Amino acid sequence: MGVRFVRNKSGIYDSISCCFIEPCCLLISEEKIEKYLAEYPFPNDENYSIEDLKTDLKLMGSWTLPNNIKDETGEYIARMISELL
Repeated sequence: MGVRFVRNKSGIYDSISCCFIEPCCLLISEEKIEKYLAEYPFPNDENYSIEDLKTDLKLMGSWTLPNNIKDETGEYIARMISELL
């Protein structure tokens, strides 16, 4: 899976299947997420927090992000998903 942050669509995208990722289908344990967050600090972004991330990882449907999210935050999320899968 090639996971990318797509700025113009503000979402987390699988470049292999050409679809936005559905976070509920990732099946990444909360423990793995917490361990990753402890090892790699989440970027400071006033438009998207760690709590937003944790909530979004439980949602059904395509994963979209706020339009004003920092590029650093979107790239962090894509990298995290790639490493945890």
